[in-house]
Amino acid sequence: MEEGQALLPNPCQPQAVLVAVLGGELLALVLTLASAPLDGRFWSELSQLSLFVQWIVLGTVAVLCLLHRLIVRLSLMAQIVVVFIVGMGMSLLMSQLALWLMLHQGLDRVVRVTPESLLVKTGGITFILLTVLLRYFWVQQQWRASLQARASAQVQALQARIRPHFLFNSMNTIASLIGIDPQRAERAVEDLSSLFRAALASEERRPLAEELELARRYLEIEQLRLGERLRVSWVIDPELDQRRQVPALCLQPLVENAVYHGIEPLPEGGEVRIEVRGEGGRLCVEVENPQPEAGGGEGRRGNHMAQANIRERLRLLYGERSCLEVRTGQGRYRVRFCLPREDAE
Repeated sequence: MEEGQALLPNPCQPQAVLVAVLGGELLALVLTLASAPLDGRFWSELSQLSLFVQWIVLGTVAVLCLLHRLIVRLSLMAQIVVVFIVGMGMSLLMSQLALWLMLHQGLDRVVRVTPESLLVKTGGITFILLTVLLRYFWVQQQWRASLQARASAQVQALQARIRPHFLFNSMNTIASLIGIDPQRAERAVEDLSSLFRAALASEERRPLAEELELARRYLEIEQLRLGERLRVSWVIDPELDQRRQVPALCLQPLVENAVYHGIEPLPEGGEVRIEVRGEGGRLCVEVENPQPEAGGGEGRRGNHMAQANIRERLRLLYGERSCLEVRTGQGRYRVRFCLPREDAE
């Protein structure tokens, strides 16, 4: 099962632990306000209840962290059952421990509660809270699933979009090479087949290395057609882990736009610059091309569907943790997008 199908956030992350602790403290405060008079005993009862609640909260988080790799492989219903059992079990275990301390350490004279009422109240409150929380996380998971479905539809729309002019020009180029340079024609056919294979693939993500190779193959085909008019500059961070997963078809369509809107309209051609680097754990990619006088990336009317498509897919997959921005100036048109750290996805 993919991590995106996990019901709960990763309980091993510090943010999740902090949220759980703050939630437990808020619960203790609410329960104390509802039951204790606002006199000298209020703070005493709040501290005792806070300690008891944090035992349950931290114990539950610790067990869920230990079982996290196993839990995320289960079906959603099985995850709900496991989380419910762990939460209720930890609640009853800590109640028994509290009763033991009260009986054997003389705390029963300080804490005025009977064993039966402690077990019933703790079990009842835990049951209600788990039901509400699991319902909330279930709704959240269904919402994430709908976003992933929309992102998948965006990928399919992008895969279905292959500019006819590119296909026809590529076939004409290959046909012209067959008689004079069969080896280059064969390489062009292989590059073209790789592009179509990527367009027909159903995967939503793929390694960065494959995305870079796909862009290179596309540029090699265009290089055959445009010759010296197309110059390409690659700047790739050597320390970047190219095995990391990125959204499928997040680079090649931008490179295609750079050639179509920035190079083809210019008789003298120009340079497409592609920079891939890490920034504080994030992956940032920038595609830069000449900006014709008619409006850069908009020098030819239409087809910014790829750019809008990628922006929307990044938003669906990563939310506010990703970005795609366009900058123009000094005769250049730049498209830049950044993906969040992999461990935060």
